[in-house]
Parts: sequence; C-alpha cells; structure tokens
Amino acid sequence: MWYPGWLLLSDAGSNLNLRMEKQTETGTFREETNEEWMRFALLSAGLGTWNMDPVNKEVKWDDRCRELYGFPEGHVIEYQDILKYIHPDDKARVDQAVTNALKSESGGNYSVRFRTIGAKDKKLRWLDCKGKAYFHPDGAAYRFSGTSQDITREIEDREREELMIALVENSPDYMAAADNQGRFFYMNSAGKRLLGISDSFDITSLTNKDLFHPDDFTFMEEEVYPHLLGGRKWSGNIHIQHTQTKERISCYADFIVIREPGSDKIIGRGATLRDLRPALQAKREQQKLLALLENSRDFVSLSDDNGIVSYVNPAGLQLVGLDTVEEAKRPNTEFLFPEAVESIMKEINAAITEKGQWSGEVNYRNFKTGEAIPVFATTMRVIDSATGVSQGRATISRDLRQEKAIRQQQTENRAELERMVEMRTSELKKAN
Repeated sequence: MWYPGWLLLSDAGSNLNLRMEKQTETGTFREETNEEWMRFALLSAGLGTWNMDPVNKEVKWDDRCRELYGFPEGHVIEYQDILKYIHPDDKARVDQAVTNALKSESGGNYSVRFRTIGAKDKKLRWLDCKGKAYFHPDGAAYRFSGTSQDITREIEDREREELMIALVENSPDYMAAADNQGRFFYMNSAGKRLLGISDSFDITSLTNKDLFHPDDFTFMEEEVYPHLLGGRKWSGNIHIQHTQTKERISCYADFIVIREPGSDKIIGRGATLRDLRPALQAKREQQKLLALLENSRDFVSLSDDNGIVSYVNPAGLQLVGLDTVEEAKRPNTEFLFPEAVESIMKEINAAITEKGQWSGEVNYRNFKTGEAIPVFATTMRVIDSATGVSQGRATISRDLRQEKAIRQQQTENRAELERMVEMRTSELKKAN
C-alpha cells in the first residue's frame, strides 16, 4: 500500500533537483525528480530563483524572479543594471550585503529585505532575498545563487497593523481586550491612566471583575455579558472603579466579541470606554449658566451667524411680548423697528467684524402692543474655544424704560424746583 503524498527532503545543489521520498509498507525509497518538480515547488512557495556569476557579474534568473524585479523578457542581466532598480534608500544596503556574502570569511550567507521599482512596470515591491556563495579553496567565489520572494503584502499588512496599534495606543479612550474568562491580555495607555494602573503593571493579572464595584459587576453579569455570550454587541452607560482611589467613574461603553479569524468561534471580548466625567462636568457648568440666564432680569438672546434667533430667556420673552422660545426663533432684525433696521444693523455688523462686539442704545418692539422699548444692548461674537469657529452671536439688553422715566422725573422735578425758586426770588424783589 502506498502512503499518500511526497515528502521534500532537500535540494540537490546547483542542478536544482529535488530528492523526494515515498513510503511503503515494507520500507522507504528515494528517487530523483526532474526540474519540473522543482519549478512546481518554487511556484507553490512564490519563490523566484537567481544565479550570479561572481566573476563577470552576470545574473541569470527564472521567470518568477524576473517578474518580481519588473524586468521585461530576458534571462541574463548585469548586476549593475539590477542595482538601478532597487529603491534608492535600500541600494547601498543591498550592495553591501552582496559584497559581504562574496567574502569567504563571511561564510557566504546572504539575507536581505529591500524594495524594488520595476524596470518595466514601475511597481514598488518588497522582496525577501536569501542566497549562498560558494568558494574555491583559495577563497575566490565561483557561484552565488538563491531565491527571491515577494513580501509586499506581508509588509503592507504589518504596516497597517502597526498603524492600527499606534492609533489604539494613542486613542484618548480606554481600549482593552480580554479572553473568554475575562482575563486581560491588552489595555492601551489611556485605559491604564483612567484606572490608575502603571505602565509596568502586568495587565494579564487583572480580570474584568477587578475593574468594578460589586454592585456594578452584578449589572455587567446580568445585562452586558449575556449579550456578548450570544455574539452580540452591547453599548450603554456603565461605571468602572479606579484601582487606587476606588472612585466610581461614569463611562459610555461599547463591548464587542472577538472572533477567531476565518471562523465564528468567539475567542475574547473587546471594550472601548469613554470617560464621561468631562462631559458631565461641562453639562453641570452649562446648567449653572442656563440657570443664571433663565433667572436674569435682562433680555438675553442667542442667534446663529445668519442672524436667526435660537434662544431668548424668560425675561427677554416678557420684554418683547412673546410667550415661547419657539415664537422667538426668527431673524433678529424683527426685534427692531423696520425704519431703524438698516442703519443700526450696519453699525452693529461693522463693530462686530472689527472689534468682536457692539454696545449702544436701541429700541426693541413689543410684538403684542407695538410699544417701543428703549434698551442698552451689547452684542458679541461667540467663538468655540476648541475650534476657533464662530458659533453665532449673544446679546444682553437692559430695559431702559424705568431708568429713562426716573431721569425724566428728575428733569421735571429740577425744572419745577428752578421755576419755584425763580418765582420766590421775583416775589422777594417786589416786596423790597
């Protein structure tokens, strides 16, 4: 009975023959195969073969090797011509490797990875070349041969992998991966900082349970892990626990399953967490600011760069006779009297463009009564501190009616007092 398959034992030196082996029930025998078997084996491995005469520097190669270097048809080529099509950044290194291999004291071994730019197709390829030089007793090389393999895909995959690792490692969010038992095998720098873990700490000694308060881990077991065991993603808000301070940290989480390449077998879990504390703090600050605006006695409004009002506080709505913020969402020019719009907006826009803000007295109109309401207004450009992009304008206006009424009353009182003094002075003069 024949056992299936042939076993490759070795090449046979310069003749590129293979020694193959078959086994029978009674023993083993070897036979020499022809060159077709060698070409088949090399083709299967994606290898091209080359042979250089160290004396005249002529290189012979097979079709695959010629293809890898991007040369047109032809079997023999000068070594110096080959160097012309090696990437400039790699040429000196390759030439030095060849020179070293042709020295008997080096042992004749040659192994180098480099880029070529195809002589005909101009395509960039990464090659892995290995070879061996053979020497006469006097140390002179008489033969230098070997193989070339296209590793462009390998290099590109590795570069993409390194890029992805760099992106993950430099992400501001926590990213980590654990096996099916919940034991970590990776955590990025942001994750370690979030949890108070030093870079030198052995992350494999941690499990998922170490990152949660007992109550929070119960939630994970009951709500999150069942989704992952079913091969589904889970997203939502969770709390993790700082390993040193024991602070519970609010996070938005995305949990996924990690599958074995080429199959549906689940081999681990991955997680991305975003620290919600900055957002929650910003929200609290916004709420404080909103409370301040909501309780202000002055008119406060916000509008976009096109002048469309998006917000007016309660005092502002009352001032101009509107009942809801939705009613206030209109061009800001409608808050002014039509005959004053062109001149005042021209003045306001020029000041904001030049200085970033405008202040002055203007009349608003009450939408219900049509009353002219004198106000002292300040309008300013609102800039996003993170991006430097304009977010629109904010306006704060103080109702001047009471102030004007007081000033008018004071003027009238002063005039009345002056009239009375004048009358009394006139009476005294007559009496004398």
